[in-house]
Amino acid sequence: MDLKDYKLQIKELIPLRHSPDFNELLNKILFGENNSDKFIIKMEINRLAKPCVRIIDIRDKVTEPCVQFQQDSLTHYLTKETIKVLQKNIKLYGLYTVGAFEAVHEFIANKKNIQNTQLNKAKPKLIKEEQCELLPLSQKINVVLHVCSLFLISK
Repeated sequence: MDLKDYKLQIKELIPLRHSPDFNELLNKILFGENNSDKFIIKMEINRLAKPCVRIIDIRDKVTEPCVQFQQDSLTHYLTKETIKVLQKNIKLYGLYTVGAFEAVHEFIANKKNIQNTQLNKAKPKLIKEEQCELLPLSQKINVVLHVCSLFLISK
């Protein structure tokens, strides 16, 4: 089971985790899933909702300037974008949790992937073209050698 497949359902269930009919809501949202998958998803929700005391310092992970951001008694070093992500997740969970911590790091990873994709699209692609010619080795032996040379052509 891959929890990435249930990311939207987990996000939908997080604010409902304290409601008295949470198990009924879980069964409705995850209708058709087996009990072990439901249990694993419930455990993941509990893991993400645990309070966190880890400091987030992304100064070495991003090129944008980071500012000092005070959250409760913790001092984080975040960009303006990641501060918004952290605040949004703190609002979702009700406090600074493992899920909020992971959401900031996931945001950074997604942003880097987008930047790498854009850089790869901007680079010219090399096309390999093969040219072959036949050379007879010997007139007495009916053997033909293929001589191929690669030419790199850039667009």
